Amino acid sequence: MPIGSRIANTRSSLKVRLTRFLFSQLSVQGSHMKYRIREHRKTRKLTLDQLAEMVGTSKGYLSDLETGKRTGGIDMIRAIAQALRVSEAEIFTPESDEEKQMLDHVAIYQQLSHEDRQAIAKMARGLLAASDRQSG
Repeated sequence: MPIGSRIANTRSSLKVRLTRFLFSQLSVQGSHMKYRIREHRKTRKLTLDQLAEMVGTSKGYLSDLETGKRTGGIDMIRAIAQALRVSEAEIFTPESDEEKQMLDHVAIYQQLSHEDRQAIAKMARGLLAASDRQSG
C-alpha cells in the first residue's frame, strides 16, 4: 500500500477511534443524557417517518430515542446527525457540567487538524502512563 494511502487510513482510523472513545465516555458517564433529536427534526420540518427512512431505522426506534426510552449507539447518532445536518454533539442535551465539558471536547476535537489530534493523543498517552506509574 502506498505511503499516502497508509497515512490517510491511519488518519481516518485515529479520528474514528477517538470519536468512538469520546462518545463511549458520554454513554458511560451520562447514560441518562437526553437527545435533542425532536428539536432538530422539527427545525428541519421532518416527520418521524421521514427521518427514520433517511437513517434506515424504524419510526418507533426514533420515537424511543426522542422520548429517552432508549439510547442510541454512536453509528445511529452519527447517521441522525448527518440527516439533520448538525454535529453529533448537538444531538445531546448535557445534564451536568461534566457532560457539557465532554461535549465541548468533542466539538473542539472535530475541528482539529490531523497533526493536532496526534499531538493530543500523544499527550493523553503520556498522562495515562504517568497516572498508571503513580497508582501502581
